[in-house]
Amino acid sequence: MRKKKKSSIIILFLATGVFAGGIDLSNLSGIDISTLKNITGAEKQMKTYYGDSLIYLDTTNLDTTGRMGLKNFTIDTTNRFETVIESTYNSNNYSFLLPDSQKLRQFGYDIFSHISAKEIIARSFSNKDYTIAPGDRIIINITGELVKRINLTVDNNGKIFIPEVGDVKVWGKTIDKVKEDIRSAIFKKYTNVDVDVELGSLHNIQVYIIGEVKRPGIYNISAMMSPIQLIYLAGGVKKTGTLRDIKLISNKKYNFDFYKMILYGYRYKGIYLHSGDIVYVPPIGKTVALAGAVKSPGIYEFKKNETLKTLLKYAGGELPFADKKRIQIVSAKGKEKVTKDYIADTYSLLINKYGNLKLKDGDFISVPAMDNTIYDYVKIEGAVKLPGRYAFKDGMDLSTLVNLAGGTKKGAFLDNAFVYRYIDGTRDSIIPVNLADVIKNKSTFILEDWDSVYVFKKGDIIPNDSVYIYGAVRYPGLYVLKHGKSLKNLIDICGGFNENAFKEGVIFTRKLNAMNRARTNMLISMNQKLLATEAILSNENSSLDEKSKEDLIQYKNDLLKTIAGAKDRNRIILNVNDSSDVNINIANGDSIYVPEKSNTVQIIGAVYNPATLMYKEGKSLRYYLSKVGGFKESADRKGMYVLRASGIVDKNTKVIYPGDAIVVPEQFVQRTDWGPILRDIATIISQLAVAVVSVYSIVKQ
Repeated sequence: MRKKKKSSIIILFLATGVFAGGIDLSNLSGIDISTLKNITGAEKQMKTYYGDSLIYLDTTNLDTTGRMGLKNFTIDTTNRFETVIESTYNSNNYSFLLPDSQKLRQFGYDIFSHISAKEIIARSFSNKDYTIAPGDRIIINITGELVKRINLTVDNNGKIFIPEVGDVKVWGKTIDKVKEDIRSAIFKKYTNVDVDVELGSLHNIQVYIIGEVKRPGIYNISAMMSPIQLIYLAGGVKKTGTLRDIKLISNKKYNFDFYKMILYGYRYKGIYLHSGDIVYVPPIGKTVALAGAVKSPGIYEFKKNETLKTLLKYAGGELPFADKKRIQIVSAKGKEKVTKDYIADTYSLLINKYGNLKLKDGDFISVPAMDNTIYDYVKIEGAVKLPGRYAFKDGMDLSTLVNLAGGTKKGAFLDNAFVYRYIDGTRDSIIPVNLADVIKNKSTFILEDWDSVYVFKKGDIIPNDSVYIYGAVRYPGLYVLKHGKSLKNLIDICGGFNENAFKEGVIFTRKLNAMNRARTNMLISMNQKLLATEAILSNENSSLDEKSKEDLIQYKNDLLKTIAGAKDRNRIILNVNDSSDVNINIANGDSIYVPEKSNTVQIIGAVYNPATLMYKEGKSLRYYLSKVGGFKESADRKGMYVLRASGIVDKNTKVIYPGDAIVVPEQFVQRTDWGPILRDIATIISQLAVAVVSVYSIVKQ
């Protein structure tokens, strides 16, 4: 038995750039490896592009099942990373055209993913359109009265010789036609026999694939492989390569458009490779991006004269919720990018009017979506059997909704349900409703679109206690809760914080109890005694001038106003990010305000231009002081402090945070000799020592 000769080939990796000198690819058909090396500048020059990236591959020792020694030869066809083209269209410049979470990818390149060389070569043997050529082997199995297995090779004249039968011409015929002709010839000689014909090994060809593929080079392959299969074997087209104009340079020139195959299932029939053929994948052509409410948003390569209508067809058309009256396009105009809206009353008019717009390289086209807000529904939650959303109709009352929800559960608190009614994007009004009366038809409550009803359980609520939470929470309003509930419970019930909530600035205030109120009233009364200094100031022996008298009286009146303003409520300083702080029990009358995130710093007091400034990360106190003109002469620099958003008074002014207030007190500067006066009022001042300390504490809170 003649030993089959093993044929090996080196796949030489070529860069597309070697053709930059203007090589005419049409003159390369039929050349051998040495010729190609000479044209591209020899093997040494080729190594400057790819180093020693040489792979020894034998694809020729195969039978018709594609079995071969390629166990570990898997094609890396994935495009894992965002390309320059993709990152350009996905940049912030176009964010206003991209719906949330939509990322654009180059269309079509994922068809090269997840396929091995073994699969590609095995599939090449299933091409029924393949035509027999010299060098192919044909196996004839005869059974019946005559049993014989004949292995034949097609000669250079395209014929096979069947012993005792004669020559049969097979060149250029499909395998089905060859089977028919062989059977016909044998049946003329023999009867009572069955004839089966199959292909053995095929003749080998040497072809070239160059350009924007993963592994450009020279391949020794089976003649049954098609140009498309060769592209897969070379790793597929890179995203820098075209899918619209791939060239086969053979006895004739062919062009392949992968979009036709992907979008319409087009098959390039009867096109096979011959020795010396070249498959060339040029760089990618012009591109446009299509985003928004279309079925296949992406980055598309387009050909000359393709239009907006063509592109929308490639993307599968618009989605049902697309705004069918408007398309927006951003195009380059000189050195600038301009936005233009194309508007019509209906989608058909829109396409008729603007569908033939010619695409331009770099265009970004957006099909806006309609308002995705869902209307005509109401919601019920809590102690009902079937909580959820229900269709809303004009005139719908609360009892109808409760019946749709299967009625209330055992233990539901019917005296006071809440209806949350939409006001704007951040607030709902809370309407208390006696659900028992509604269910018994003693009263009627008409619902509105988007109303949300919450039915409490008896264990959750005691109607006499109420707290108020407002600001950056999901459901602000007045809540009535069971004794012993914590601030954390209240935050959970109101839906939690919004995304813009400034948690560090939460203001928790509580009504003063009788003892604290009495103490505060006493402080106010004591401070009123400060006005007794008027008697001294009016004394004819006083050395103060009239202006100093007026200033001192005004200073003390301002102090009294500050105390009086704080007599009813007391701020509790806490950190809602601290589990121990947030577990504080709430009490009747508590008020919680959650501000939105602050990006400012306030500076007030004895500076030349008190103002609110934008927060600058890492900037010190000196920076903010410089922006408001610095200290006044009357500034009490030693008494300066920072009022943190949490309410904490911090004498450490080295670090400033968003929401902080820098307070620069103003010291009272006497203009004359105060010694005699101070001696006269020493007794009063000593009596008010406790009041001064308390005032300082209240003011700082």
